[in-house]
Amino acid sequence: MAAAAAFTVILAMVPVMYFIRRLRQPVAALSAGAAALQTEHYEHRIPEIGDYEFRDVARRIDMMAAEVVQHWQREIAECDALE
Repeated sequence: MAAAAAFTVILAMVPVMYFIRRLRQPVAALSAGAAALQTEHYEHRIPEIGDYEFRDVARRIDMMAAEVVQHWQREIAECDALE
């Protein structure tokens, strides 16, 4: 009876472990990208890995970082023009 219970527990863990593995890499990439932006490393690009939702978030964060750089470049150019 105990062996059957242990087997059931192990069998139940298989999909959980698969799900955790599928999430770990894309979430780690998004986290690293957010940390890079936080430290003003706007050239960092997040690899588009995982399911569509993760790739979409990575793409949007990268676009946001590029827009921040463009905004700063415009601001610098405008300040230089005033001098």
